[in-house]
Amino acid sequence: MGPDECGQPHGSNMSLKAQEAERTYNDDAMWKTDHNGYSALNEMTNTEKSNGRGSRNGYSAVPTGVEMEVRVENGETVSDIKKHRLESIDFGRTPPDRWNLVYWIMVLHGVGVLLPWNMFITAEGYFTDHKFGNLSSDVGYKDKFVSYLGIAAFTPNITLMVVSLFFQHKTSRWHIPISLVALFIMFIITTLLAVIDTNDWPRIFFMVTMASIVLINGCTAIYQSGMFGIAARFPSRYMQGYVIGQGLGGTFVALISILSIAAAKSLRNAAIGFFGCACLVIGICFISYNMLFKLSFSKYYIGHEQSNDNDDDKAVVTHKRPPYGRIFVAVSKQLFNIWLTFFVTLAVFPPMLVQVEPATPEPRSTFFDVYFTPVTCFFMFNFLDFLGSCIPGYLRPPPPNYLWIPVAIRLVFFPIFMFCNYRPETRTLPVFFLNDYLYIGFIFIFSISNGYLKTAAMVAGAR
Repeated sequence: MGPDECGQPHGSNMSLKAQEAERTYNDDAMWKTDHNGYSALNEMTNTEKSNGRGSRNGYSAVPTGVEMEVRVENGETVSDIKKHRLESIDFGRTPPDRWNLVYWIMVLHGVGVLLPWNMFITAEGYFTDHKFGNLSSDVGYKDKFVSYLGIAAFTPNITLMVVSLFFQHKTSRWHIPISLVALFIMFIITTLLAVIDTNDWPRIFFMVTMASIVLINGCTAIYQSGMFGIAARFPSRYMQGYVIGQGLGGTFVALISILSIAAAKSLRNAAIGFFGCACLVIGICFISYNMLFKLSFSKYYIGHEQSNDNDDDKAVVTHKRPPYGRIFVAVSKQLFNIWLTFFVTLAVFPPMLVQVEPATPEPRSTFFDVYFTPVTCFFMFNFLDFLGSCIPGYLRPPPPNYLWIPVAIRLVFFPIFMFCNYRPETRTLPVFFLNDYLYIGFIFIFSISNGYLKTAAMVAGAR
């Protein structure tokens, strides 16, 4: 055969056309779009699958030749190749979050992770006035209950969050549902203790309550750290939704508490309904968590390991130790911002705010006598904290490098609340702020700033 006009043999020209046709066919098969609107490899041959051209989740992957080149030249394992595949996904073909279902699941779990803490601190009156109301103040169960609660809650919480950080890759699939089941069981026990009359054995009841708080907050720590890790894999909007859910959860608990006080004839009946609602919410969280791993949008970002992975892949995948040092340096500023924000908040709410009494002289309305602490301390703080968590979506926060300035300014709330009508029966300092509405204004600023700054710091750290 003679050469064509380009100087190539006719046979070579025919070969190029055949190759082009084959590439076109392969491209059409590779980028076929399924009913959800994102790319999937639905028409690959068995040979292509065995060579690793398609990812296990059905998304586009790096071709075989590229994978072999990475394996040989860089000495990377299969886990590195999977990471390379993930980085090569066409994110313009992301599956949609239908009805914002994943977003609302993250909001729901934001409610769930702080539900145990919110339940116990909001039910402070049930423990101090009902269970320990007949005891002498010398025993300490009543006056120091909030302090004991804080120690029993934060010690296992911090300890197990650190443990789950370093061992998360070994339990990342099942440690959250197991924690939810344990939380459900513990709240069932707490509800039963509200039904039982414990006046004859207050010491045993106190010890059982503290032990249950330790177990509940240990499970919550594992649950919370796992959900933070999942939320960080989604776009920043979902992390914000998760944080918004935390503020919304406190608002929900405070509202249920106020309604229980208004509707129930006793603190005992209010506590039964109160803790019963906690069991219901935790059950819904368990169901929604299992739904999360069945949604295409979640699979796309989480990279959920399906049970039909190749045995060869399982044999050679190695879990590398994450570079904790570099990660810590990268997020250290935001870690400081988060720590200082929560340090100020948790030192004031609830230990100080529950002991601030109305300064309005008697006789006064039912609001000041019955609902002052439930409304100003619990409901206002949680509701305004929820609103503050929403603000970063509309008002851009300060640059991450300067976020520490408003965070540090919040230290001024220590002297502010100290000079309100805090512990009027035992205080020796003068009261500077005798107007209860001025105190409510301080609560407003304190709560809004907490929600706004914690959300800004967490979103910046996740990025």
